[in-house]
Amino acid sequence: TVLDKSGQLIHNKVTQLSAQRIFYIIMVYGHNTHHKQLALWANMKRLALQMGDVAWCLMGDFNAVLSSGDRIGGGST
Repeated sequence: TVLDKSGQLIHNKVTQLSAQRIFYIIMVYGHNTHHKQLALWANMKRLALQMGDVAWCLMGDFNAVLSSGDRIGGGST
């Protein structure tokens, strides 16, 4: 079940039918500019607080690099 979505993430609730266990999956495609990534991190923090003790998985492409030299095309954004 999709619980929340934005331009950078989709938050899903998953139920394991055999055991009736619930967990969450957040799929990310982060924006490549720093100021837009800040909104993604704020949104993920909010979701983490809402999920509490329930198991969750976070996966995707965060478009985060260790140094600007790692960025394809060079310059910083």
